[in-house]
Amino acid sequence: MPTHATFVYWFWRFYQVRDSVVNSENKESLLREATRLAELSLTAQVDLMLAADQRATTFAGIMIATVAIIAQDIGKVPDALSDDLGLILLGVSAALAAYSARSVKIHIGGNSFSSFAEELKSNRDLALLLRDLGEIYDQCSAKNRTTMKRNSNFFNTSLYIGILGFFVSIWTSLVSIFWELKATLVALAGAN
Repeated sequence: MPTHATFVYWFWRFYQVRDSVVNSENKESLLREATRLAELSLTAQVDLMLAADQRATTFAGIMIATVAIIAQDIGKVPDALSDDLGLILLGVSAALAAYSARSVKIHIGGNSFSSFAEELKSNRDLALLLRDLGEIYDQCSAKNRTTMKRNSNFFNTSLYIGILGFFVSIWTSLVSIFWELKATLVALAGAN
């Protein structure tokens, strides 16, 4: 007949085994969720990168059209130094925007079935596989962030140069409008 100590021992062993199974299941569940979230993060990064490329392509098109319009009028205006400089700045802006939308390597989530052939043959532990996938996704995510930051810097520089080019291009027009407005106001004040 089992003694009290034997009963306590088996009771303790049962909970120890049960807790290790529960901890193993929790660990696997946590790894599955972490892998799922890492894949979602990579998918979101791809969406952001595609949206940024669309924005840059649209802006580059607008800048190229603006350069074409200004270039047509340069020969008609005798003093077009500001137009020349504005044209150059707008051209640089268009080039930087187009460069920021160039084709780059994008790391996406997911994997092909054939990638797991070796793991299936060796009957690899799922928890280790999920951990390794998570590490791979982290590396891919870091590379995507680096690419997004670099392209973002090119696009932001393009915007700033484009704005500067716009103001340089219209500066002489703004100055002449100011002087014409001032002359009109003086003439109106003198008529009273």
